[in-house]
Amino acid sequence: MNGYKAAFFGTALALGVSLAFHLVAAQEPPTPQAPSEPAAEPTGETAPTAPAAEDPRLAQLRRQLATCRESSWQVVARAIQKDVQGQTKRRAVKAGAEKVTAADSSFERQEAARCGIALQFARLMLERDKATFAASLQGVGSEAWIDEEVQSRVAALEEQFSLEGADLDRLQQGYETLWTGYGRELTRLIEHEDWVGLVDASKLFWRDEDKLVADLLGPEARSQYRASALDTRSAVIATLASLAGLPWDDKLAW
Repeated sequence: MNGYKAAFFGTALALGVSLAFHLVAAQEPPTPQAPSEPAAEPTGETAPTAPAAEDPRLAQLRRQLATCRESSWQVVARAIQKDVQGQTKRRAVKAGAEKVTAADSSFERQEAARCGIALQFARLMLERDKATFAASLQGVGSEAWIDEEVQSRVAALEEQFSLEGADLDRLQQGYETLWTGYGRELTRLIEHEDWVGLVDASKLFWRDEDKLVADLLGPEARSQYRASALDTRSAVIATLASLAGLPWDDKLAW
């Protein structure tokens, strides 16, 4: 048992260090880019402004964590349960008893276990850096922030569904109304560091956002948009739940 514990916590520590390195690396400032070519002469037409590209390292980290979420906690729970049972009694080997097979240590099981440990360390780091995260939310819900957020979301949907004309105008108006309705409440919750309230507010906002997309673009577009937002929403809700001290369970479903 002692050997098991040493191996388990040794692996956990190594994974924690690795995850911390990737999180810190993902927050490093981008490498300065070489000067771009001179801008072309104006033609009288206003080119659409593309939303700022997300740091690929952050996007990759979110994808990796999102991939882990389904199986990780089940594996960790089983490992803890077996450890506790092993401390109270040794299970007798009986004829016809369930046998451990090669599948129990397959690559998929190893990968799921790594994900579970990595997610635990991600949660611990979020809880440790709560003050830093809270400071990063300052300004969320303000008029300037809402304007930027509306433009970003409309631009993303415009590209995803090739929207133009009246559809874009309706989407713009819908998002302005939606965010204006949630802006003050988000600001209040952030000021009071009400993480449980922010979890609930996020789920409500996404519900209303999905309805907006469905009403304007149809149910199929809603499904596609939810799928495209999977990584971002999962990362946000997991972060807020960690800061609120809530478990990562089915109650976080959106």
